[in-house]
This record gives sequence, C-alpha cells and structure tokens, in this order.
Amino acid sequence: MPLSLPNLDDRRYDDLVREALAMIPAIAPQWTNHNAADPGITLVEMLAYLTEILIYRTNQIGDRQLAAFVALLTGRPALTSRPIDDQVRDVVLEIRRPTRAVTADDYETLALEAAHGQAARAHCLPGHNLSLESADTRRPGSVSVVILPAKHGANRHPLPTPELLSVIRERMEDARLVTTRLHLVGPRFVPVRISATVALKPEASAGAVEHQVRSVLEDFLDAYPGPVSGEGWTFGRDVFTSELFDLMERQAGVDYVAKLELGTDEESRIRRNAAQEVTGVDLWENELPRAEIRHIRVIPSNPHGEE
Repeated sequence: MPLSLPNLDDRRYDDLVREALAMIPAIAPQWTNHNAADPGITLVEMLAYLTEILIYRTNQIGDRQLAAFVALLTGRPALTSRPIDDQVRDVVLEIRRPTRAVTADDYETLALEAAHGQAARAHCLPGHNLSLESADTRRPGSVSVVILPAKHGANRHPLPTPELLSVIRERMEDARLVTTRLHLVGPRFVPVRISATVALKPEASAGAVEHQVRSVLEDFLDAYPGPVSGEGWTFGRDVFTSELFDLMERQAGVDYVAKLELGTDEESRIRRNAAQEVTGVDLWENELPRAEIRHIRVIPSNPHGEE
C-alpha cells in the first residue's frame, strides 16, 4: 500500500481572494474601497490567480520527482524494476525504524524487534532499576524494560525466560546510550480478587450468566490484546470497581450487580472512599493485574435491587 502524499492544492482562487481581503484592514486601514473596480483589488485578484496556478503545480509530484527523492535518501538510483510508490514507502519506513535507543519508544520498539515474535509487549521505564528488590527503584541513568512474553496456551501471566531476556539484551546493548544502564525484567502480576453477586434478567440462564461474567472479567483484566481487553491492560493502570460494575451490567442476562468485592494481598494498595468502601486497587508502573475470580453468585432479580 503506497504512502498517502499530502494534498498541497487545498486552496482555490476564491479562498485566496477572501483571505487577502480580510488582511487589508490590518495592513492598510486607509484602503477602504474594496470594490472590484478598485485597481488594488484587481491586483489582488491577479495575484490570487497566479498563486492558485503555483499551488496546483506544487501539488503535482510525478515519478521523476519521487525517483529523485529515493536517490537522495538512499544514495543510489531508484530501481526501474519496482513501482516507485513501493520504493518510497520502503525508504520512509526504513528511516523511521530506530537503530539507537534514546527515547522510551525506541527501547520498546527495539526490544520487540530483538525478540523475533517471542515477546507480545514491551514497556520502558526510564530512570528505574526494576531488578532491585527495594520498593524505591528510581535510579538516575538506569532504564528498565518490562518484557511480556508471547502468549502460549491458556497461561495469561507468563514470565520471560532467561534465554529470551539474553537475546533481547544482546541487541539492546549495541543500541543503548553509553552512559545508560539497561535492565530487562518480566512484569509483576498483582492479584486482583473479585467476588460478585449479579441478578438475572427474566428467562436468563444462571449457569450461562455466571460463566459469561467470569469470562468477561478475566478478559477485561488480561494483559494480552483481545476483544474485551483491547490492546491489553495498560502497565500501571489501576483497577476500579466502577469499571467492573459497568462491565458486568452490560452483559446479556445481567439485570444489575447487587454486590461486588475487590481485594488484593497488600492493604496499602486498596483505594477507599470517605465511607471506607473499596473503590479500586493501585498498580505500579511495571505491574499488571492477575484476575482471581473467587465466586460469581447469581440471584433472581427483584424490583428493589436488593438481595
């Protein structure tokens, strides 16, 4: 698919005349006669006509100009055996491909390339050494890249093997800045325990609804791309009860969510409101949730929304 060239011919004669007339009061306030009979207006219209011609010509980029563009960037003549649009695309994409790890995006892109399909996602945290056991991982000059390995089977929470990290490190060592210390680690999965009570809509199957709610919660918190998780749960994104309520109540067969309990191993991660009700679970920048669905209780619906 060829790259889309910008449309430079996006203004017409009337647009140019209108723009010029709008500038007259600011540039020449003493010029008050803007009728077509005024010699100055005639000059404006003539210049707008000539400008429209120049813009049109500028927009006409032919194969000869594209071939010169390819030769300028590659240092060699464009090939006559390949469509010129394909050559322009390849050259531009090659220029965009990072060869040095400077920004966080560079580190992530190069890490995924080095993994050769064995990594699903990479997340860079500049200024951190995540290989430390300390709670405070901030270290000037350090860059940590969290590697989520490619998914195999039903395991939603795999960790990268030492062999995979070694392969990525070998490539990244050549690309990193000399003064940078590189640290490659796997993601930290934080258990997010969920228990819920949902009320059935009339004629809905309790077993089917329980299975559906359990599946959609696991898929929503999944680190891997999917129909529910989108591109996968964002590293460090907190889990909120309001999102889980909304997700479950949008499922077919669910009338309303009567109760939702959210928990994790560390009390300090629990978010609470003024009434001490749990509103979410905090995650750090290198962490992803690990859904642990304790139980999904299904009850008949009642008009008052009570158990």
